[in-house]
Amino acid sequence: PHPGSPTPSGVGAPFDPRLRPGGESMMGAGLVADVIDSDFGTLEAAFRSLERNTDIDLISKPEILVVNNTVAEIRAGTQVPFQDLTYDKGRPQLSLSWRDAGVNMNLQPLILPNEFIQITIQELNVTDVGGERVRNITAPVFKQRSQTGVVNVPNGQSLVIGGLSSNTDTLVEQRVPILGSIPVLGIPFRSREIEADNTELLIFVSPTIVNLRDMTETGLNALNFWRERRWENTDRIQDEVDALADEL
Repeated sequence: PHPGSPTPSGVGAPFDPRLRPGGESMMGAGLVADVIDSDFGTLEAAFRSLERNTDIDLISKPEILVVNNTVAEIRAGTQVPFQDLTYDKGRPQLSLSWRDAGVNMNLQPLILPNEFIQITIQELNVTDVGGERVRNITAPVFKQRSQTGVVNVPNGQSLVIGGLSSNTDTLVEQRVPILGSIPVLGIPFRSREIEADNTELLIFVSPTIVNLRDMTETGLNALNFWRERRWENTDRIQDEVDALADEL
């Protein structure tokens, strides 16, 4: 995907994505998909402005180039370590295991007439990691949400997938040293409050058609992006471009 969607009208301006009429599509499981118009700037410019003026963070910005009607696999996240407890002949054994956390997506784009792209979301898994105190040990808690669906997106526009919210309540205790630790009598010297952390994850997918028979500036930029990163199929695609040029 390549960035291509709205930008705020000024510093500190609200994020107004200019939804396309009829673009909303309910995907189920609390997820909502919508298409936003890209005639008002770029996603990258919008995100940079929002990062400076709001609590929004740009977690990852992967780009991938695939052949029409083939699956694109995107993995954006990290691996989280946690301990496994097993017993060997009655003796406890601790081992370290790793689990993926973040966003895993399998998308299959299909070019339709009239400059539309059908995106089949074969897999969308979002895994969050939290913590829970169990016997004075903070154990990792994995929250996973998954969804599939099919959405039609105009070429160069952006599909926004929302509804991936997470709410975490944390009990925080503050106390005056020594005095706050006294049972009963220390109550006036300590306080407890619950801190709420509410986050929502938005996923932007901006498909762009790269036509090897008619290389536009957008298509050339896409190929140059992969050339700079020594993409394994760059030479093969260049051969296709040269062959098509000879035919024409």
